[in-house]
Amino acid sequence: MSPTLLFLRSSSIGRVVRLCSMLASLAVTPALVNADVVTDWNVIALTQINAHMLVAFVGQDPADIARVMAVSKQFGADVPVLIAREQLDEAAIAAAMQQGARDAVTLVNPLRFRLVVARELEAYNRTQTLNRTISSAREYSDQLKSFMAGSADAIAHVQEGIVVDANPAWLDLYGLPDADPILGTPLM
Repeated sequence: MSPTLLFLRSSSIGRVVRLCSMLASLAVTPALVNADVVTDWNVIALTQINAHMLVAFVGQDPADIARVMAVSKQFGADVPVLIAREQLDEAAIAAAMQQGARDAVTLVNPLRFRLVVARELEAYNRTQTLNRTISSAREYSDQLKSFMAGSADAIAHVQEGIVVDANPAWLDLYGLPDADPILGTPLM
């Protein structure tokens, strides 16, 4: 599995150990980054990690979240961002989500932290799988259109008994100038 990035700001060793142990229980490998020294060079290096999630431990300053989200946009907008803080209330969670984070968590409740991380990793993986499937379907469709257009044989593409496409040879066979009049026509 690809690593989860941890942006840690002025973090104690205890916080790092707690975060790493919570992620390890989910079989997630953390990649630690000091958020105080995020530079363009670091962002370039981060893009090569191919992380599935970014967990940012921030302070009370709302500008911290804005900085993390700015780095996230450079890193990859589709990677989920979780904001972690020592203390949270509903307003802080809403503010983090309003800035683009998927959720905000504390380390006070390790079970909730693990559940949120697992949920976001599952959602990310499903989205990636869906995107690959859609890409494959588009590629197949393009290959089919290319094959049909280049074929000298008359071919009509029919789905569930309905004409959805026809190649030039098929149109010539039936004396049609284009496919528009036959698209959507039942063909048995």
